[in-house]
Amino acid sequence: MASYIVIKGVPALRLGFFTQTQQGIAPSMPATAGGGLHAIIGTLEQVGLALLWSMPLGLMAAIFLNETRSRLRRPVRIFVDAMSGMPSIVSGLFIYATLIIPLAKDNALFGFNGFMASLALSMTMMPTICRAVEVVLRLVPAGLREAGLALGASRARVVFSVVLPTASSGVATAAILGIAREAGETAPLLFTAFGYNLFNANPFNGPQESLPLFVYRFIREPSVADIQRGFAGALVLMVVILALFVVARIVGRDRTGTKKRRPSIWARLAGVADTVSPARGERQTATSRTVSPSLGDGLS
Repeated sequence: MASYIVIKGVPALRLGFFTQTQQGIAPSMPATAGGGLHAIIGTLEQVGLALLWSMPLGLMAAIFLNETRSRLRRPVRIFVDAMSGMPSIVSGLFIYATLIIPLAKDNALFGFNGFMASLALSMTMMPTICRAVEVVLRLVPAGLREAGLALGASRARVVFSVVLPTASSGVATAAILGIAREAGETAPLLFTAFGYNLFNANPFNGPQESLPLFVYRFIREPSVADIQRGFAGALVLMVVILALFVVARIVGRDRTGTKKRRPSIWARLAGVADTVSPARGERQTATSRTVSPSLGDGLS
C-alpha cells in the first residue's frame, strides 16, 4: 500500500505543495498547481492540541491503574477499555452534539474549528496512551519501588522520582503511538474541523483543513488532477508521521553535548533518601565524626 501511494503521489508532489494553498486553483489546472500548506498546518495544530489534552490524562490514569490499590481501578479500567474500542466517528459525533450544536451560535470557539477537532481526537488518543504507559510501568522492576519505600519515601515520591524516570523512554513511545493513531483520523474531523481550502492558522476560530480531510476531499473528485492531489496529500501524511517519529527521537536525546553516564537508579534512590530523611543523614555524619577520632587514636 505504501509503495502504491508513493507511485501515485510522487508525480503530483512538488516543493510548492509545502508552501502554497488551494486558493485560486481550479480543477482544470494540473495537479502540481497549488499545495497543501493549510492542511499540514492544520494537522500539526490539531494533533498537537489533542496530545496536550490527552497526555496528562492518559499518564495519570495509567499511574492510577498500576501504582494504586484503589477500589476504583476496576471501573476506570473498564472505562479505558471501552474508550479504546470506541469507533473514532463516535467521538466526533459526541463533540458535535454536545458542544457545537448547542453552543456554536453564542460562541465562535464552539463552532467548526481545530480546537473542537482536537477534543474529538483526544477522546481516542487518551486510551491509547493510557494502555501503552500502563504496559511500560508494569515492566519497571518491583524491587525499585520496594527500595524507595524502604528508604522512607512516600509512594507518590517513588512514582515520580524513580518509576517514571525509569520508564521515560516508554512514556515517549506512548506519546508517539498516540500521535500516529490520530494523525490519520478522518471521521471525527468531518463533524468538528469541517475543512477549509484556504489557510487558517488559528485553530480556535473558523473551519480548518487537515491532511486526512485534504485526501478525503480530493480523492472523491472526478477530475484526474484532483485525484492526483489527493494521493500527494496521502504521501505527505506518511512523511509527516515519519517526521514526528524523528522529532520525538531528537527531543529524547541528551542536549548537553557530553557523553556523561546517567546516574544509576540506586544513586537516584539515595538522593530520594537524603531528601526524605535529612535528620538521619545528620545523625550518621555526627556518628562518623565521633568514631573517627577514636579510631585514629587507636591506630596511633
